[in-house]
Amino acid sequence: IIGPYGTRRLDVASISYLRWWMVDRSMELCESWVGSYLLDTKIIWFFHRLMGAKLAWSCQLDAFIREQDLVQVGDRSEITHDIVCRKFMPWNEKQATMIFHPISVGKNCVVDGFVLPGVVVGDGSKVLKLASVLEGAHIPTNTLAKGAPAIAVEDYDVDVTSGQWESLLGVVKVAWLIFD
Repeated sequence: IIGPYGTRRLDVASISYLRWWMVDRSMELCESWVGSYLLDTKIIWFFHRLMGAKLAWSCQLDAFIREQDLVQVGDRSEITHDIVCRKFMPWNEKQATMIFHPISVGKNCVVDGFVLPGVVVGDGSKVLKLASVLEGAHIPTNTLAKGAPAIAVEDYDVDVTSGQWESLLGVVKVAWLIFD
């Protein structure tokens, strides 16, 4: 219905917006009915991969991704806050518009907070809960981002505990879902 999103600007009063809206509402319905049971499993990882997200096998998803083909997540990274690659622009005299920009998360990162479109999170960085990383920001390597708007604390070593135990927990969770 939509095809690849890509970096672009979309007018709200258009057929393209209506198509985006229809898919977005369908995704919302799927997430609220079924998706919450699949969080933090490889099934949700596989779904987002099929939808176009560039996810490393070892990353953990305990959140939903919208506009999947604009998202890239590196090895051993944890995502616990939903990722949205769109933003509505202020209305001008003619009409409202919406923009799409990619979000990139490096290796060994933890994203617990909100990241706006166009954000690049460097390797080994962490975005704390309740942090809001502004649009187009670049979080350097080994940096802690906290606050709203987020500020960076340099030379922070992130301890990402993803590994075989978390993968085993995901398998047990899926087995329980099938049993249930």
